[in-house]
Parts: sequence; C-alpha cells; structure tokens
Amino acid sequence: MNSNFLNTIRHSHAAVGIFLCLWVFIFSGCSTDTGEQTNNRLKELPYTLDVVGQEFVSRFQATKKPSSEGAQLAIREGGIVEHGGSGPSSAPQTLEMIADDILTKLRRVDTLSKSEQVPAFENWLRTSSKLDEKSVQTLISALQQAVAHEPVES
Repeated sequence: MNSNFLNTIRHSHAAVGIFLCLWVFIFSGCSTDTGEQTNNRLKELPYTLDVVGQEFVSRFQATKKPSSEGAQLAIREGGIVEHGGSGPSSAPQTLEMIADDILTKLRRVDTLSKSEQVPAFENWLRTSSKLDEKSVQTLISALQQAVAHEPVES
C-alpha cells in the first residue's frame, strides 16, 4: 500500500479519537441536578468567620478603587467569587450585592448557629478586620440590609 494512504488513515483515526475523547470529557460531568451538585461543593468549602471576613474586607476595599485596579486587587486577594463568569466582571460590584453574597457564605459557617452568625461576624469585623470604624459601620449596615432581605425559611 501507499505510505500516503496509510498516513491519511492514521491521521483520520487520531482525529476521530481526539473528537471522541473531547466529547466524553465535555459531557462526563453534566447532569440535570446541577443545583444539588453546587450545594454539595459549597458544603465542602471551608467557610469560617475569618475566611468570609477577609473576603468581605477585600471586596469592600476593591469597590473603593478604580474598576480595573480594584478588580485586579480583588483577584490577587481572592475576592472574586464564583458567579458563573470568568474574571472580575463576574463578581458582584456593588456593596449591597457583595453583602448578599457574603451573607450566603456566612450561612455556611457550620461552627455557629444561624442566630449566632451575624453577631459573631460583626464582632469579627470590629476586632479583626483592621478597618477604621466608619468602614466597619458601612460593612455592618450592608450586612444588616442583606439579612433584612434574606428569604424567610419555612
């Protein structure tokens, strides 16, 4: 047989193999139950008052900077959250949105009961955040607004 013909067959088999591998890879993690999968992954994350507090402070400070500089700071400090996008624009940009997101994460701190979480977090902001009192009050107010808008559990 002609060597060009054999090379063509090898290349087409390789292309088909790559295509099939990609197809399997793309659809291997897909499921209709993505909400439960997301909740299970979130339960595995180590949320503590310190981790959530540092993220809140970092993202708050990033809102005070010009947009591109603030986004880069938040990325460096781990302040960008998983909101389905890639990059800084996927993170909430307003203090209210950030507070809502932080409250969701605070609710996953399993070392405290729900009734203890917000007071303990406010105490963390006052004692460990190293922010001035005005900034602490701004964050506490934003968090309290998020609590007020939190859906009531039935």
